[in-house]
Amino acid sequence: MLLGIIAEYNPFHLGHQYHLQQARQSLDFEGTIVVMSGHFTQRGTPTLTDKWLRAHMAILGGADLVLELPCAFSVRSAYYFALGGVLSLACCGITHLSFGIESDEVTLLAAAHILAQESENYQETLKQQLSLGLSFAAAQSNALTQFLPQFDTTPLKQPNNLLAMSYLQVIKRFQLPITPLAIKRQGDYHNLQPEEKFASASAIRRMLLAHESEAYRYLPQTTTALLPQELIDLERFKQTILTLIRRSSPNDLRQLIEIKEGLEHKLIRAAQDSKSLDDLCLAVKSKRYPYSRINRSLCHLLLNFTNDYAAQKPYYLRVLAFNQTGARLLKKIKRYSTVPIITKPSVAMRQLPLEGQKMLQLDIRATDIYHTAYQESARNKGGWDYYRSPIVVI
Repeated sequence: MLLGIIAEYNPFHLGHQYHLQQARQSLDFEGTIVVMSGHFTQRGTPTLTDKWLRAHMAILGGADLVLELPCAFSVRSAYYFALGGVLSLACCGITHLSFGIESDEVTLLAAAHILAQESENYQETLKQQLSLGLSFAAAQSNALTQFLPQFDTTPLKQPNNLLAMSYLQVIKRFQLPITPLAIKRQGDYHNLQPEEKFASASAIRRMLLAHESEAYRYLPQTTTALLPQELIDLERFKQTILTLIRRSSPNDLRQLIEIKEGLEHKLIRAAQDSKSLDDLCLAVKSKRYPYSRINRSLCHLLLNFTNDYAAQKPYYLRVLAFNQTGARLLKKIKRYSTVPIITKPSVAMRQLPLEGQKMLQLDIRATDIYHTAYQESARNKGGWDYYRSPIVVI
């Protein structure tokens, strides 16, 4: 049996460590494989630290092998994030997928079954909800309510439950032989009290960026030891993003993934008066366009993530870090994986099909752009994907 986890680990904290421990002790697993976002997240924000450092934190925290979730999936909505992660892990031959939830698993399973079927009745109900000007997540939740009258569907709007439902949807849609392993989140991650052991990653990021030492009580020592002094946030890209919007036409913006329905016009108008990215997001935010959707659009603009980079499946497994158990798993995966395992992008670029090359190009571009945010000249340069090797923890 082999355990799989999809994560961002931005940064790896005590809640992540708890999840790994609970999942690993539930069954006798051969090892744990994590598919982790690279330098930009599902919310459209850059990660605090680079992907190799976060992968190192994950190995020290209990993972055996960390693979990169391609950027073509990591910076998209919940379904595509789940699609890339689950299909990547399926290529590895995992038997169980573990994830955190905030409510009853039965409701999530019932909702995922409806989403996987994609019936005409459900699609029509979803369109009706979207016509009311709601965000996709809100429209989806309202539509599911009409098909699941026996369940309380309110928790489906919670971020971890939304992702969990998407994981289950992908498993059902592709009929994958993967058993879900849900772990209930502990404590109130957002209402921080002195006695709380866990905090959300977003709360920890806010504290770390504000240089508040309180953040370290929510991190394992292995993470604290690796955290660099210079941390990256979206505001570092403020001038670049505002410049890109102000120089763009509505048609330019419509070429980007997920920018449609007039969002391009809203962004262009808001960019004329915005002095910060928070100003920009607040000016555009609405029922249809929640904060996370706008942030993702800004990320897509920054990365020039256009529609021709859209992907429906992973074309490779990119190794970021592993330990001795992970090394054994890699040898095993190489024998039956339907996609290549890559450690050297320069070599892989010559071997991948065109779709795979474009997917890898987007990953490399994301790394190069991410590193422009560093003030330290040694880290500010590009090309890191070409000369960084996977982290090996012995």
